Amino acid sequence: LETRQIFSCVMACVRVVEAQQLAKERPQGVQWLPAVTRWIQRLQDKDTSLQILDLREGQISDTVVVALAEGLALHGSLLELGLATNDIGPEGAEALGASLGALPSLKKLNLDNNRLEVGGVRQIAASLQQHNTQIQELSFVNNLLGPQAGSDLGGLLRATVSLQALDVSENFLGPQGVESLAEALLLNKSLLRLDISSNELRVAGAKALVQLLRANTPLKELVLSENKVHDFGTIALASALAENSTLTQLGLGSNTIGDEGASALGNALKQNQALLGLDLSSDGLMHRIKDAGAAGLAEGLRLNRTLERLDLSSNMIGRSGAEALAAEWSNNE
Repeated sequence: LETRQIFSCVMACVRVVEAQQLAKERPQGVQWLPAVTRWIQRLQDKDTSLQILDLREGQISDTVVVALAEGLALHGSLLELGLATNDIGPEGAEALGASLGALPSLKKLNLDNNRLEVGGVRQIAASLQQHNTQIQELSFVNNLLGPQAGSDLGGLLRATVSLQALDVSENFLGPQGVESLAEALLLNKSLLRLDISSNELRVAGAKALVQLLRANTPLKELVLSENKVHDFGTIALASALAENSTLTQLGLGSNTIGDEGASALGNALKQNQALLGLDLSSDGLMHRIKDAGAAGLAEGLRLNRTLERLDLSSNMIGRSGAEALAAEWSNNE
């Protein structure tokens, strides 16, 4: 209960700040709305040449989305819809969700940087789950979704046979939300890319992904950047990575991984022969991989013949660590 209360307070504060910021920054006299009106007219006229509609940064509010949703329902054959960086909230998401029932062929939907919250994404996920069998890419970056959204999106993941990419980064999912996604992905046979960066996973969230990695699902790319995952969480992920034979890209940039975590990943590379890219880059503030961690990774490279890209930029690796890595990397080429 305490965690939910804290999250509710955070969301309320963020909404106030964002509303104030929009009021300050929104340019006067922008001619976006007349342009949106023209797009809506084309939708209502069932213009079949219109298959991709991108209205990002259009200052589109819930009221406008309701009108847009009516046009989408009439058009019925749109393939891609982009509504990133607007002012769409739960009410607009509900209208949009209702229109998705008339868009069974929609393949891509981008709603990044709005304010959908959990109620909005629940409406959209439910509609896609019921009506759409062709959706391939979904993006909900920075929408104040919270932990419960993991369960709502999990329902979609269990049902879909077409979704290949899901981006829910920057959404306060936390360990609970990520655990719900991981459980659903154990039953999913289509998702290839999952980005859950910046979701406060920490150790518990990292551990929630262990079973998923051991299950060797179709997932090819997993991005976990900026999640305050430190050595204990990395050691858990590494133990699962050693048993994984399907993941090809793992992003762990800008976490708090030190030498122990890096060495654990090195041990995993001795057994893993599927991973092609491993991101351990730093923002210059968080990572603490030094020579000992570099040596551990180099040891793993000695027995690994598949890794093609290892990003360790902006860490604290000295000469001895760099030389160890260089020697083994040249042997790996």
